[in-house]
Amino acid sequence: MLSPSVFLGQMYEADSELLVEKLSEQAKAIGLDLPGLLRGLFKNAPQFVGQLCEDREIEIETAKNV
Repeated sequence: MLSPSVFLGQMYEADSELLVEKLSEQAKAIGLDLPGLLRGLFKNAPQFVGQLCEDREIEIETAKNV
């Protein structure tokens, strides 16, 4: 069984634009922006969120950098 970070990382590698689009749609559907969604996702998929934020130059506050 894959961890959330590994699963999302594989999806990101397969089609990063589509994954970011879908995450943005999910964020909007629940009243968040993409960084807000990623802050929540960080708890369960920290490696994925870290890589996405680094690649896309997205800054989020997490327990690690507050």
